[in-house]
Amino acid sequence: AASVEFDNHMAALERLVGRSGFVMGLRAQRHYHMREFEEAGSEFAALQAMDPFRLELSDVHSNILYVTEDRGRLAALAQRCAAVDRFRPETCCVIGNYYSLRREHDKAAGYFRRAAQLDSACLAAWVLLGHELIELKNTAGAADAYRRATDIDARDYRAWYGLGKTYEMLNMPHYALRYYGRASALRPHDSRMWCALADCYDRAAQPDSAIACYRRALHASPESAAHAAARLARLYAAAGDRPRAAHCYRLLLAHAAADAADDVAAACLFLASFELDRDNPRAARQYLSQVADAAPHRAEEASAMLRALASSSN
Repeated sequence: AASVEFDNHMAALERLVGRSGFVMGLRAQRHYHMREFEEAGSEFAALQAMDPFRLELSDVHSNILYVTEDRGRLAALAQRCAAVDRFRPETCCVIGNYYSLRREHDKAAGYFRRAAQLDSACLAAWVLLGHELIELKNTAGAADAYRRATDIDARDYRAWYGLGKTYEMLNMPHYALRYYGRASALRPHDSRMWCALADCYDRAAQPDSAIACYRRALHASPESAAHAAARLARLYAAAGDRPRAAHCYRLLLAHAAADAADDVAAACLFLASFELDRDNPRAARQYLSQVADAAPHRAEEASAMLRALASSSN
């Protein structure tokens, strides 16, 4: 409903002022906040082609190129912004993102500090500085940067999420829960926020709260669905609720990424055991046959179950 309302407002605005840079910027920002990076990148590319000297929102454009790890385009954007005006906060943020992508976090933090010095109300500068200081393990500096960001805009979920991550690193889960809670309230449809909150509840030995948050993550967005399903399955299994654990492991297999080999192997081994308990050896063999492909180091475990299965059927 919110998406339809936004499109209606934008259509009315375009009828009044045409497809101006302002309107294109609004559309690009909307795609960015919805994490529709391809669409946002296309809008920013069109905006840059229409006005090559425009620096407004170039920091947001650089965030997209950073997330998508497009180092070539990010370098080109940094060079263009520096040629237009090296002393604009947006330019410093773009260059900072470029160095951050190169893992040169000291240089990146320096540019974000410069952006904050040029404009102390630059929200992006404080948030990005917090991220870099987290990478540098400077938790005190990161917390200060994120707090400055919340003072500028208390509705920016990134700063609250950053504070949660900072206090989690400091092993202060009750503070972390408070800040992750603020972030999830601001982004209720973002599964990453619910997973962060759930992970914190899990570490604080509050399994019921963790389960509730992981369930919210499953229904929020597909981005962290595999992570949420894996953690839910483990919690249900620990509680002795094998049917629900099996359901979550099946969800994990449906959403698992290529780098989740260990989770996939654990899911297949659990589901094979679950199917054996249900007297369904055929399904168990199918799950066990996937283990070697997913995680070769767990292939022997699957082979042992297959041998036991074969001997019991003889």
